[in-house]
Amino acid sequence: MPRDSLKSQKKKRLQEITKPAIKTFTGNEVVKIATNTPQDNATEADFLGYNYYEWCGDSNLYASGYAARTNELQNITVPIFFF
Repeated sequence: MPRDSLKSQKKKRLQEITKPAIKTFTGNEVVKIATNTPQDNATEADFLGYNYYEWCGDSNLYASGYAARTNELQNITVPIFFF
């Protein structure tokens, strides 16, 4: 099994366990872990955090590469936060 697939399976399993527990104890349904291929709400990420450091110093949307990144992510159905 490819290493990335194993990581994705572990993340999905973690969310399957974590989301119900968080909802039960806090009433909050948000879990901050992303998966590659969500199949249902129990394993689907509530939002995506994207560490991206190309836009540093004097730059703009296009020179930094952010324009290309936003185009790549345009079909994501959850909120995306760039860090």
